[in-house]
Amino acid sequence: MAEVLRKVETHLAAGKTVRLVLSTDAAELDKLCEQARAAITFEEFERIRTGPQGEFTAVAGNWTTADRETAWRYLQRIQVRHQPGESLRNEVALSYSFLVQDDPESVVAILRDFFDEHLHQVVTAPMVWSYLEEKGIKRRYLVGDTNTERALARTVDRLSQHVKDKQPAFGLALRPHTERFIERLTDPDGSQILLCEGRAGMGKSTVVCEVVQKLQAQGWYAAAARMNTVGADTLSAVALGRAMELVDSPAVVLANVADGKPSLLVVDQLDAVSTYSGRMSEVYGAVAEVLEQLRHEPTVKVLLVARTIDVEEDSRLRELAADSDRVERIRLDELSDESVRAVLQGAGTDPASLDPETFQLLKVPLNLSVFSRLSPTARTSSYRTLQQLYDQFTRERRQAVEPKLRPRSWADITTTLVQHLSDREILTAPRLALDGFDQTDVQLLESEGILVSETGNRIGFFHESYFDYLFARSFMSGSVTLHDFLASSGQALFRRAQTRQILEYSDALDRNHFRSTVGQLLASEAIRPHIKDVVIAVLRQLDATAGDWRELDDLAWDGSLLAPKIHSVLGQPSWFDAADYDGRWEPWLADPATAGHAFAPLLDAASHRPQRVAALVTPHIGSSEIWRDRLRQLVFWVLNGDLEGLVIELIQRGELDPLPGHTDDGDALLINLQSLAQSDPQSATRILGAYLRRAVARASLGGHEDPFKAGLLTNIPTYRPRGHRPALQRRSRRLRPPGTALRARLRSC
Repeated sequence: MAEVLRKVETHLAAGKTVRLVLSTDAAELDKLCEQARAAITFEEFERIRTGPQGEFTAVAGNWTTADRETAWRYLQRIQVRHQPGESLRNEVALSYSFLVQDDPESVVAILRDFFDEHLHQVVTAPMVWSYLEEKGIKRRYLVGDTNTERALARTVDRLSQHVKDKQPAFGLALRPHTERFIERLTDPDGSQILLCEGRAGMGKSTVVCEVVQKLQAQGWYAAAARMNTVGADTLSAVALGRAMELVDSPAVVLANVADGKPSLLVVDQLDAVSTYSGRMSEVYGAVAEVLEQLRHEPTVKVLLVARTIDVEEDSRLRELAADSDRVERIRLDELSDESVRAVLQGAGTDPASLDPETFQLLKVPLNLSVFSRLSPTARTSSYRTLQQLYDQFTRERRQAVEPKLRPRSWADITTTLVQHLSDREILTAPRLALDGFDQTDVQLLESEGILVSETGNRIGFFHESYFDYLFARSFMSGSVTLHDFLASSGQALFRRAQTRQILEYSDALDRNHFRSTVGQLLASEAIRPHIKDVVIAVLRQLDATAGDWRELDDLAWDGSLLAPKIHSVLGQPSWFDAADYDGRWEPWLADPATAGHAFAPLLDAASHRPQRVAALVTPHIGSSEIWRDRLRQLVFWVLNGDLEGLVIELIQRGELDPLPGHTDDGDALLINLQSLAQSDPQSATRILGAYLRRAVARASLGGHEDPFKAGLLTNIPTYRPRGHRPALQRRSRRLRPPGTALRARLRSC
């Protein structure tokens, strides 16, 4: 480091800024430079400087012509960046990929020789380019290249056509999200990446399509990738670009064409490459590489589209979404009642004629789209699920289309396509897969919106969920069990979505058959863990009954690695009630062998069933140190007004007094009380009164009249809000130090 500092002295003396990119950590030098920049005068720098006293002297000693004040000014112009060697190599390679058409690693090797030959010489850009051209390296010229611009535009056109093909017959419901996305994307201080998320069928692609079209109209360059249409061999950024019919990675092409102007990359259907519902999760690596390429291209914004469940369940997406410095999440909720009514009325359907459950179902845009394709008579019936809508939709479309088709063409074409997609674990097939059928029949199914054309002369169903529906329907009509199908099919990630759809279809047809299938899958050693995770996820969404839990009860306590995941479903309201109906909670909590496992989901259930949870744990107050810890955990993490009686009893009995070495326990309670005061001020006040009375009692036991003087109410740190924070982070807010108002309240308690 000393040698590096000596070599940059002439640059610093000339007033230049020096950026030190180091493969080893130099935290002390970085801190010294930050302190130098924070000081307005040298005297202030001397005052605020921290660290070893000789550190500044040692650094300044490397500059032979600088006194201490000059050394301080030098430090102000030094920027230290720690970057491990591998990361630095990747960034260099990325930089060259924006400049040349050839392999960046080859260019680095060529330039290494060039710089070795020109040591201690002034090197200019024309010299470098001339040398590279002599070596056959081609410069990348994309700015103003109309062919490349058209290729980018075509990617957006394909997204637009796909969305248009799926638009409901009624037209689209008004949604406020488009303008919000545009506002965030055009904000100079906004995040580089926006994550558009929501449940399946929420119309995410439609909203995103509107966003990109409006930004294009404002002069933005844009590109769009639909991850459900790429192949399983799309494992790199370059391969993703090729799948989009671009000459290179979409990051490289878009950044070069835009040349510093605002641009947008849309990555739709990201859930298609997730580990949760995706069918080719390894392809996510290509997206991750693109995002890394754009890390240092702030004018290129990214709009990712994924289901919320995939973001939460895929650790890679969860980690990405947690990067709040770079990523902002925007969730699409259900359509408003007013929007649904307007669409229905515009189509001649009286919203008042629909029962509440059907109307609620139509607040999901996909469901509304399917409903819009039903006959006027069918739109007067009741529907509870998307599957029921698909049942009616399929019946009506077949009745309308089959007279125009050759005999059995509907069944044969759809079954062949379903089998082709399932066998190959893909979502679109080459048209050649349907070459054995009369093409007028295939085209008729396309014109009816059952099949849709995709990029690369491929064909698929109008929505992934309809493929899953048809597969499940076909599967349930056969004799093979889901267990045997999975055990013999290799259980690749593609099978996850099919497993989910078959289970949901089975549940709708026969709950007893569904239960036995779930039990068989979870108990079998032949079923892989990632498939069992899907089963658990389906169970979480179930409106469970006591009979459902009875199927799982033995598996939950067999000591297997799966058991904790089964326990976790008990935190869901319906599963909590299902176990409670059979009186299972009391013996679980009473038995030391099961109490710890049962208490974890009980914490989750406390948010939904607080009064019942309070009744279940009250008999265990004071029973053991283990139960004391559990009850403290319950109060400190899930405090709400319905737990008021339990909390006051715990306070009065000293169960919430600070433990030795945990002096901040009381603060934790007060922090939660501050949040509770926003929703239930009366309960918060009563709990606070009990807490303060307990403080007086504790002080009295120590011979003090004033708990403040006894040091029992003084360790409360200050909270200063710094903008909006998610609910979980809001738990960490701190109360202001107690003052005269709190003392007055204490005296009145």
